[in-house]
Amino acid sequence: MVHSAPAHDPGRSGVSWGTFVREAPDLADQVRERFEAHSQHVLATLTIIGSPRVSGASVGWWRDELWIAAPPGSHKARDLRADARLALHSNPGDGTVGDARVGGLAVDLVGGDARDDLLAHSGLAASTDVFLVRLRTVRSTAPVVEHGPLETSRWRSGHGAHEH
Repeated sequence: MVHSAPAHDPGRSGVSWGTFVREAPDLADQVRERFEAHSQHVLATLTIIGSPRVSGASVGWWRDELWIAAPPGSHKARDLRADARLALHSNPGDGTVGDARVGGLAVDLVGGDARDDLLAHSGLAASTDVFLVRLRTVRSTAPVVEHGPLETSRWRSGHGAHEH
């Protein structure tokens, strides 16, 4: 069963990772590479009183979906259930390869075959809270030359990809 937390802007529910790949394949490869380079990333959520919270986050891919794992009952899981909006920032490592940022909505994956399959695929404990990410915006930056200007690629749901 899938439960979606209330969205601030319900008209913009975002899209799956698979849809993003079909719309912007080169950018999707770049972003996925940056997230797969490290196991921990930065997740920003909103608390129930509306203040921002920044936490570490593990992410992965399953069936054309980007997912976020959270310890059972964690603050980030409670935040995402109360307000689905999120921002996810890749670990920049040593800073030489740029970074990636994803803005979107969390969809709580609760019970059922889909959850069981994702947990089996990922090796996560059965008690782990898992959220699928519905992408609204994606941004990737890469240095053009060492210590040179950054090349920025952006994608927005419904508007496609652009380079700056």
